[in-house]
Amino acid sequence: MVGGMRVSLALSLIVTVVAEMIAGSSGIAYFIMTMQYAMRSNDMYAAIFVLAALGYVLNRGFLAIEHRVLHWYHL
Repeated sequence: MVGGMRVSLALSLIVTVVAEMIAGSSGIAYFIMTMQYAMRSNDMYAAIFVLAALGYVLNRGFLAIEHRVLHWYHL
């Protein structure tokens, strides 16, 4: 159950970014696309790094909550 929630967290971040790239007019994915078209690769990769860091922080936060709530599961 909890593993499925972690997968859902990752998929929701991916779907949000893809939807922003397709139909968004603001947000980090729109910024990435704009920087790609403007040939500003440093800014584009910085935004990609921010997205990767956000995914990592969300996953680690979810793991911390999981360990706290299901402490008997990880004995």
